[in-house]
Amino acid sequence: MNTDILNFVTRVNRRTLTNNRQRSLVSLVKLQSKSPTGWATLSDLRKAHIPVVSLRDLRREKYEGLSIECQRTEDGVFYRLNPRHSLTTIQRVFQN
Repeated sequence: MNTDILNFVTRVNRRTLTNNRQRSLVSLVKLQSKSPTGWATLSDLRKAHIPVVSLRDLRREKYEGLSIECQRTEDGVFYRLNPRHSLTTIQRVFQN
């Protein structure tokens, strides 16, 4: 996890978020940073009340086209933000 992204997301005031994409991105990054594997589980996302569809929206080109990786294993479904994203890319999600 990029520490600049984690620091930025940690400072975001959740009360000022304007849409589910922003809320989902903040929660995904925080869950991912707490995980020893660097992946957030589907059950963790559900506990945080994050709709998976909003993660899919973040992948769309009109919503920044972020690379949200999904991995299915026998242990469950896991998500993570591609660690190669730059802080600038992430900040654009919060500019609208």
